[in-house]
Amino acid sequence: MKKLLHALAGLLALQAASVFADDNKFESFSIQKVSGSASKIKAAGASDFKAAQPSETYKAGSVGKTGDQSTITIAFDAENQFRLLPNTEVSISTSTRDPKFRKVVDLTMEKGGVKVDLDNFPKNYQLRVQTPTAVCGAVGTRFEVTSSKDGTSNNFQCDRGSISAKSIDDNGFDAPVISKGQTLQAKAAPGKDNSYTQLSTQGGDMQVAVGSSEKVNVAENSSFEYAKERGNNPVALHVKKGSVGGNKEGHYLVDGDKVQDFAKKENGPALMDDYIVAAQKEGDTKAKLGMAKDDATKEKLEEQLDRDAKDANEKRKAMMEFRRVLGDTIGSGLRQTMGGSRPTSSMGH
Repeated sequence: MKKLLHALAGLLALQAASVFADDNKFESFSIQKVSGSASKIKAAGASDFKAAQPSETYKAGSVGKTGDQSTITIAFDAENQFRLLPNTEVSISTSTRDPKFRKVVDLTMEKGGVKVDLDNFPKNYQLRVQTPTAVCGAVGTRFEVTSSKDGTSNNFQCDRGSISAKSIDDNGFDAPVISKGQTLQAKAAPGKDNSYTQLSTQGGDMQVAVGSSEKVNVAENSSFEYAKERGNNPVALHVKKGSVGGNKEGHYLVDGDKVQDFAKKENGPALMDDYIVAAQKEGDTKAKLGMAKDDATKEKLEEQLDRDAKDANEKRKAMMEFRRVLGDTIGSGLRQTMGGSRPTSSMGH
């Protein structure tokens, strides 16, 4: 009986040690390589950045920063690493709030880019890269995420496995699967009253939710932009190249499973372009406001944002008046397959 109790006690001790080890997984990292003189780390709880030193260990909550021609390679362990590209600032943190994963490792990127190499990432963990306007999720893969200085333009490139990417605000876009060899370029510029999004795809067909939760087939090498009132349909869609939901180059107003071809009447494309351009300007102004440091600049940008939103709202109203004149629709919620995968919604013929 004593032997059995000792055995049980030993087993419980091993389980407790395993749980403790899992709880501490990814709670610290080390500097593997530093390139350039402008590579710095602000340790968790510290107020200042200091020069990054190889082999130094830091806790989650720290921030890494690189300058021109500088990089930092950071390792959680020998098989899971990431590299800060030049002119990048990233904070490293962890969370256990997502019920789908035991732990989520967050790389919150203010600007720049990261190249991630996860050779042996636990299946019940997730690593996310978040920019000011989008978030990319991955489990066991290699990928790269870059973001513009204002945070609106993002590039998601998958080198192995698969990743997901979506906008943070107003259902701008959602690409649940970006596979090996595929790239999604995405500009997400939510404004005060309207949202603007620009996407382009490379490396194969891709499922993407365009301004809503409904995912459609986006053909390889497609380029398109769209705008909509925040929180509402319809979506003003301009397909510049390729096809989106079966709709080739052109201007379309998408409202659920109804699609109106704005090229059927002479003024349609121009009215839609006017609205899309105005929505983009509104979104860009809002992004500038988010980056402003001093009160005087903020006040000027707030006034500019009000003007831009008013202009975009007026152009959206003119477009919607034209919609009533246009009348008929194309598309009726048809379904199509993408490369033999499960059926996905199509916007039209």
